[in-house]
Amino acid sequence: MKTSTYLSASAFLLGVCALGHALISMGTTRWRYNIITGQEFGLFETCRGRRVTCEITINDDEDYVKAAASFMVIGCFSLLTALICSLFAIFDKRTVAYKLAAAFYLVGGLLLLIAPAVYTGVVRNASSALVDFGFSIWLAWASVAIGILAGVVQVLGIPRKHYSA
Repeated sequence: MKTSTYLSASAFLLGVCALGHALISMGTTRWRYNIITGQEFGLFETCRGRRVTCEITINDDEDYVKAAASFMVIGCFSLLTALICSLFAIFDKRTVAYKLAAAFYLVGGLLLLIAPAVYTGVVRNASSALVDFGFSIWLAWASVAIGILAGVVQVLGIPRKHYSA
């Protein structure tokens, strides 16, 4: 096997990890929480305690939460498209599949970057000492790093043309 195939397979596995982290992050309610009351705030729902009395609140949330959720969803679709392109690169060996996969990984990573950055910036500026960040936002930050790393590995896996003199 060629090095480009190994690198594309590695990018695929990293992309699966990035997408998994992003999906888990979106589905959990610990983006931020109140230390005293135990109230948890996720992107799509809010709970009064640890998974107690949860209700969907995305329609009533502030604009920054809706923006973060939107960028997470779009970033996940971009990573899913990159995974499909990576599979084509592994099995079909066309150079365009390598390039498309790399582009979608990098764009997906950047889209995922916007969501926790906006959320962190707004919450950190507006929050009191009683509100802290939960594991969900750290999973979102991890998906950013892993997604961009997958893009870099996929770029390194693009087959180079060798010219003879």
